[in-house]
Amino acid sequence: MGGQVYQWTDANRDGVFQTSETGPLLRRFGGQYSAIDANLHQPYTDQVSASVGAAPIAGLSLSLRAFVAEDKNRMAALNTGVPFSAYQLRQVTNPQGGTASVYEQNATTLGNDQFRLTNPAGLAMTHRGLTAEAVYQHSNLAVSTYGFVGKSWGQTNQGSQAWQNDSGVVGSLFSDPNATLFAAGRPAMDRGYGMRTSAFVRTHSVEILFSSSLIGGSPYSPELLATGLAQGPTLVATSARGSLRTSPIFQQNLRLVRPFAMRHGKLQVSAEVYNLWNRATALSVNDLIGVSFGQPLAIQPPRSLRLGVGYSF
Repeated sequence: MGGQVYQWTDANRDGVFQTSETGPLLRRFGGQYSAIDANLHQPYTDQVSASVGAAPIAGLSLSLRAFVAEDKNRMAALNTGVPFSAYQLRQVTNPQGGTASVYEQNATTLGNDQFRLTNPAGLAMTHRGLTAEAVYQHSNLAVSTYGFVGKSWGQTNQGSQAWQNDSGVVGSLFSDPNATLFAAGRPAMDRGYGMRTSAFVRTHSVEILFSSSLIGGSPYSPELLATGLAQGPTLVATSARGSLRTSPIFQQNLRLVRPFAMRHGKLQVSAEVYNLWNRATALSVNDLIGVSFGQPLAIQPPRSLRLGVGYSF
């Protein structure tokens, strides 16, 4: 699969494309214009971890684990047909204040794109983290708490979604110099910290399970749509990946179960409440600089109740 991108000049301003309005070829992409480096190597991860555990009292277990990992031999598609030398640095107005850097392509090189999948030297992703766990069990009570703090850092593709800038995705990085602007930072999967606590209690008549979770906000960075360039409208980052974050996500869930002993088998009635306090925190926001910048694109699902009846025999 492949494609070609042409400039469209809407001469009569009717918003409907006609063949006669096709402008010059701007760029091309896909398998027809791509090759694989004969020396391409498989990506791999080096990781070192250390852990310690203890059981200070009966029923209580504690553990702590630290790790450092680095993704190496990451892959990217280099644009060998239009090298970075075919671009000139320009300054454009940034609506958030000041100016932003953008590279304009030499018009004589438009449509010469040719990509080679390879392992660019020095392209890696570093991960550091610390996890902690505490579990207590006694009779009909069980309580557990898990926590994590960490950081990932490296160059990623443009965009603020996991399918765009996860370190394992081969995307726009190195396709042109604009894709390398502020490319180093935290990828979308790096939430920074998280914690989850759950408690289970069984009484003579009912079972209760309560869980509470807290996770750091999703990282994103402002992106500017630069226009008036020879290669057409181009998205450029104006700060490091993950320089901003959405609000932390806090959620509680509750499950109640009432078993009934029957003459033949057991009847079980349950009720589950998700997002108990009906929070509506933004899961992702608009990262394009403009009037809608920072506005939610998705929020937590609303409070929901699920009732269930089960019979076993």
